[in-house]
Amino acid sequence: MTMQLWTRRLLLVVLSCAIGFALTYGIVYGNIAISNIQLTLHTDFAQFGLLYTLLIMLSLTVAVGVWLDKFLDTKLIEK
Repeated sequence: MTMQLWTRRLLLVVLSCAIGFALTYGIVYGNIAISNIQLTLHTDFAQFGLLYTLLIMLSLTVAVGVWLDKFLDTKLIEK
């Protein structure tokens, strides 16, 4: 049984927002390093700034949403 289109789109929005927030939280607060390259800021949201936090969260959410659109087949982006 396949999911309705609106259910897949709702799932896309919820997952994109959750993953975008989690990635932003990890970048601002976290301690992520790959081959001695530091990928985090070691700060908090108040010091980093609300505008910058929202812009990073929005861009990551949109990027994840575009990626999930392909796998969930929500047809928000035409081929």
